[in-house]
Amino acid sequence: MRLLIIRALSLALYTGLSTLGLSTVLGIEPLKAAAMAAIVPLVFVLRATAKGLIDDGKLDQSEIDEAINAGTKPE
Repeated sequence: MRLLIIRALSLALYTGLSTLGLSTVLGIEPLKAAAMAAIVPLVFVLRATAKGLIDDGKLDQSEIDEAINAGTKPE
């Protein structure tokens, strides 16, 4: 579970921080842009995690990997 949290936070930082430069060019407040870019993948990770827990109440490594991958790929 700890690994899932670390990986999810890494994903949020990666997506959030990558928008800072672009937001200044587009005239969007950098913190708002970074927050939105970080929240969207986290929602996908949380949804996939919940889906994995619904089945048997446990998360195995493949379900954790699937949840993290859900946050990195658009549906």
